[in-house]
Amino acid sequence: MAAGPGLPRVRPCRTAHLRPGPGRVHGRRQGRPARRADLGRLPRPDAGPVHLHALPRPRPARDALVQGTTGASPPGGLPVHADPRRAARRRRRPVHRLCRAEGEDAGGPFGDREVVDHMIHLLQAAHDTTTIMIAAMTYFLGEHPSWQERLRAEAESVAGGPEAPGVAHADLARLTLMDQVMKESLRLVSPVLGHLRQAVADTAILGRHIPAGTIVFVPTLTNQRLPEYWPDPGRFDPGRFAPDRREDRVHRYAWAPFGGGAHKCIGLHFAGMQAKPIVAEMLLRHRWRLPAGHAWPFGVGTLTTVKDGLPIALERLPAGVGSPPGA
Repeated sequence: MAAGPGLPRVRPCRTAHLRPGPGRVHGRRQGRPARRADLGRLPRPDAGPVHLHALPRPRPARDALVQGTTGASPPGGLPVHADPRRAARRRRRPVHRLCRAEGEDAGGPFGDREVVDHMIHLLQAAHDTTTIMIAAMTYFLGEHPSWQERLRAEAESVAGGPEAPGVAHADLARLTLMDQVMKESLRLVSPVLGHLRQAVADTAILGRHIPAGTIVFVPTLTNQRLPEYWPDPGRFDPGRFAPDRREDRVHRYAWAPFGGGAHKCIGLHFAGMQAKPIVAEMLLRHRWRLPAGHAWPFGVGTLTTVKDGLPIALERLPAGVGSPPGA
């Protein structure tokens, strides 16, 4: 079958193959849309040219990223006929908002590179890292029930009782014990194992010469367990971060799960805003413990990983009951 200019040559399609699926079929005969019957059979010799091609299902986010990354048109370079209602929903998605947004400083729309960088950051940042942090808090609170009960009492007090719908955003700063548990969990289980930095000039670290331009790996997880900065570093002790101790301030990089210096991660406070309401809701509604003999669940990959899915024994608390059994 003849293919139109710039279109791939395809085999004839049978009508049964035109059902909705990964792609749709669109045809034209002599300037008019082809009828279903036209698409289901080979054209007659005198029927004139028929251009038949498969249209990929619209994927606006993918197409925008492809164009931003490579400068190329979406796969196939073919027109996509979208349902107006579906198109309206897509326009509310982050990638479309970014494509239409204008920078405050530049006074114009974001460039392709900026849109791609923002989307990569949106898809990756504060997703796996926050999940790992919540998993670490869940693990340590299951391993240390006394701390779990202390945090439960704090959550009830801040929320207004065990039957409260949850902790309001404005009250998150009052969860001081939870903040200590979160920081200690991040010390022992840092989602990001380290940070990369490039030497801007020749320097020396511990007597070793570092030429300018060298990429240096700063092992955050190792630094956060150094005994010269952290007494009994392998022990779970959230009190390290209490106002009267603040062991994290003995060195500006002793505790650095979000990096350090002027360019530390801007998610430093956002991560807490994500994790604290989730953990507070768990505390208000459930009590949990680790299964007997449960091994250390965290492994090392590109990020810290949870090797076994972190099984826990979960007990739903009766309505209005948040105190420990026998209290």
